[in-house]
Amino acid sequence: DVQLFHKSIVKSNADFPDFNGHASKWNITKQNYKAVAANHGISRILDDSPVPPLGSRDRELFDLQNRYFYNILKVKVKAGKAKVIVNQHAIDLDGRRAWRKFIDYYEQKGIVSLNKAHFFEKLSSMRLSVNYRGGPNKFLTDFETVLTDMGNTLGEDMADSDKVGFLTTAIADYQPFKSIKASLDTNAFMTKSDIPFDGILS
Repeated sequence: DVQLFHKSIVKSNADFPDFNGHASKWNITKQNYKAVAANHGISRILDDSPVPPLGSRDRELFDLQNRYFYNILKVKVKAGKAKVIVNQHAIDLDGRRAWRKFIDYYEQKGIVSLNKAHFFEKLSSMRLSVNYRGGPNKFLTDFETVLTDMGNTLGEDMADSDKVGFLTTAIADYQPFKSIKASLDTNAFMTKSDIPFDGILS
């Protein structure tokens, strides 16, 4: 297995995306790294798999994979707290420990809350008007892009009712929408069900 991994180690670290250390990019970076790690046969360095016992052939392979992953981080992590963490392991070359420190730092409640507040502020500031560049279709695309970025950053999707709330506020002053909104409200009243986000989009 060790020799086999040595042969496959020629796989380019270019498969892994750069990480600039920004908290807003953590979740999408994490998802991409886990996917590429699986392709490189080193998933256990990034997950909670047990460390093989000292002296075993599997431990020799594990340590090789761990150093390989550290060298990937050294090349691909460019700045921020993540770069500091990578530098902390310049001697032991412990990629797994560095990765776990990434998780501890970027997934702490304070940082998640700041990211959520940033996106809430961005959604709250969006307004559709007759002068919006690209018109209503472009606005809806931009709105959904922010929601997608938010989901990727936070690792969770916004509740449908919250999406509806932000969107209806954003388009409330757009005259052509007012008659549509009245029709949707009537339909919701008749069916005794809330207006779904996809229903407003369509």
